[in-house]
Amino acid sequence: MSETPDATATYNFDSVEAIVMWLEDNPSEVLKRINRLIHTQAFDQADHLGAIAVRLFPDNQSIGLEYALVPMFRPDYAAAAVRLAELQDRFPYFARAWSYGARALRGSRRFDEAEALLARATAKFPGEWHIFVEYGHCASDRRALQEAIVRWAIVRQRFPQRPEGYWMAARVLSHIGDLDQAELIIGQAIDRFPDNRLVLRQWVVTAIDRQDWPEVERRWAVAKSRHPDMREGDVGYIRRALARPAR
Repeated sequence: MSETPDATATYNFDSVEAIVMWLEDNPSEVLKRINRLIHTQAFDQADHLGAIAVRLFPDNQSIGLEYALVPMFRPDYAAAAVRLAELQDRFPYFARAWSYGARALRGSRRFDEAEALLARATAKFPGEWHIFVEYGHCASDRRALQEAIVRWAIVRQRFPQRPEGYWMAARVLSHIGDLDQAELIIGQAIDRFPDNRLVLRQWVVTAIDRQDWPEVERRWAVAKSRHPDMREGDVGYIRRALARPAR
């Protein structure tokens, strides 16, 4: 028996088609191979393999989604938006097609279209956390900060297990100058998600925004103890904050 082709190899189009023929009875393996090609930035091969896989497995939502997402990693949000809109038409109750569709529109700065899509999606999928997280990101990105605060509160209320509702709310509150409320919410996040990298990042940033330099140093030490590979660049201006003279 010959070996299954290596998904991390560099393929010409003929060998991609050979791999699909080899795996035509195993869509989960095809999906893994598309994903690996994306993560090795072999986007042309991922695109070609995905197009063939969609034809072979037209009813497989996951393969359709993986193919639709290839342009987003290039990044080509406009092309991704087209593919994701087609996926929504083919699978109208596949919530991920809607949340990623809104993400692609947001990446294209087409906020009105993203908002219209999300208005329908939040009504259609009231229990899907990723729809409501995208709803919050859309308001944050279009700088509708008061609306973003409301939406992140909805995420915390409906999906308290999701850290985005906390650290993103703290980020927005800091932007509008409500540092006390930002500190309160990021404190709740640290209690709930003590090892979450993005929560720890915002915890440090909130102390920087409050110009509490001893607390910045303390929080950064805690963050580093939980994620030794975390660097000052992960937070942007932490390095400058830590370099400030003590007061």
